[in-house]
This record gives sequence, C-alpha cells and structure tokens, in this order.
Amino acid sequence: MQAVRSLDVTLPALSDPTRYRAHLPSDAARTILKRFNPDRKTWKVQAGLTERAIEEQFEKRWERGTLYRELGVRLADPDADHIQRRQVCTPNSNIDLLGYQEGKRMWWVFEIKQANSSRSAVAQVLGYTNWIREQHAKRSEDVQPVVLTDRTSGPLLGAAKESNVQVWTYSAEAVLAGQLEFSRAV
Repeated sequence: MQAVRSLDVTLPALSDPTRYRAHLPSDAARTILKRFNPDRKTWKVQAGLTERAIEEQFEKRWERGTLYRELGVRLADPDADHIQRRQVCTPNSNIDLLGYQEGKRMWWVFEIKQANSSRSAVAQVLGYTNWIREQHAKRSEDVQPVVLTDRTSGPLLGAAKESNVQVWTYSAEAVLAGQLEFSRAV
C-alpha cells in the first residue's frame, strides 16, 4: 500500500475536470469526481480516505467501537502481550491491527480494506492468522481472522465463509467522524 499524505487541491471552476488528469495519478481524477461535487471551486482531498488513516482512527477510538463494547475484544497491549497492536511485522507483510479477547482467550487478526475488498483479503488475513498461531499464541489460545471493510463483494463473502474468516463492515465517513460501529457480514 502506498502512503498518501494530505493534499490540498485548489482548482478553478471545473467546466472540464478531465483536463487536470495529466497532473494526477491515473485514477485520481475519477476518484475525486466520485467523492466530491464537481461544481465546487475548491476541493480538499485528504488522506482521511486511505486505509492507513482508517487504521489510525480504529486504533485511536477502539474502546468506543462495537467489537470492544459488545465482544470485549481489546487491542493488543505491547507491555502485557509482548506484541504490537498495529502494523505487526510478519515475514510477508504487516498485520493491520491485532486484538485479544480475554474471555475466550482468542487473538483477533484484523485486515482493513477500503473500497477494494476481494477474496485476496481472505488469503492475506489467513496468512497472518497462521503466523500469529505459530509464533505468538499459546496452545490454549485460538486465533480469529477478520476482514474489516467498507464494502463487501460476493467473492469476498464466499471465500470468508469457506475459510471461517469473519467479515465486518464499517462506514469510512463515520469512522473519520469518530464513530466505530461495525456490522457483521459473515
């Protein structure tokens, strides 16, 4: 995933917004036009729409969220659990978020996706789950793989059902507004 910094774009009245396409990444003009009203004279595009920003908001406001309040899943505590809660390095890539549910003695491995969730997210979170199971979890502890996404797809849901991966949905706009309400899709 590419890191995206906040970007302020001030454009004159956009009678032809496609003429700016040469100055932006290939899909940026289309994305901007989808997310914002093309009649505005000034557009502010923020990194708040990236997975990284969503991940940061999840970490910052976790205790306000559904998974903590209703299921008791807390984020990993580096002091108590001896492992990071966010961007846990594995041989293949980084785990977005890592949680633990005391009552069930279960690790929760979260892969966060925004606007591009597919069956590959299931394979990715299963790889992380196996790594946690082999490298960190005790014998009496289980590991639950979870994809957190703002959009589901048939292939994602089908792969998740076959693999015992939970899929929970969120609203990116609500998360950025400080609300961590998740709904279980699978």
